Amino acid sequence: MQQNSISCVYIVMIGDRKLSNEELVVQCKRGNSQALKQLYDQYAPQMLGVCMRYARSREVAQDLVHDGFLKVFESIKNLREHENLTSWIVKIMVNTAINYLKREVRHFEDVSELLDVSITDEANDYDHLDVEYLLKVIQSLPDKYRVVFNMHEVEGYTFEEIANELKIEQSSVRSILCRARQKIIENLKTNEQ
Repeated sequence: MQQNSISCVYIVMIGDRKLSNEELVVQCKRGNSQALKQLYDQYAPQMLGVCMRYARSREVAQDLVHDGFLKVFESIKNLREHENLTSWIVKIMVNTAINYLKREVRHFEDVSELLDVSITDEANDYDHLDVEYLLKVIQSLPDKYRVVFNMHEVEGYTFEEIANELKIEQSSVRSILCRARQKIIENLKTNEQ
């Protein structure tokens, strides 16, 4: 009986201070609701930014964040000690967004031809752009373009990793990425005029 009252006092006490990531993970693994809330409050704004890159609207991105955190809460017990908490949560959010888009799109087109698009010089002309404006341009891309662009350019996935995740050919990934870049440049040029 005495041990239960000590546990309750400990839980109340951790509600009064912010836990380190290590303590936070330990408490989340124990099912501590205050720690789970702190984890959500601490990471939700950043994860909304991650999901906004994949979603067409803020509302969809918010739904993805909530769905992603449900997965985080369910699988936090599997987080290994040496894993970076932020990277682990980002990976779950990206996978949640990709799975959502797969359900929405039903399938990604397998495009076999490669486009030979040189955009490096043109891309440098847009270094001055506002981040929010660029995010809107990226969000306006068709789903498959937006997903491949984000996975490669923002999240750092390799062509092979993207192909495996989306179950398409690597050549298709390259082609889709080229088309996404080309479409971004076209949108930027159109909106600049």
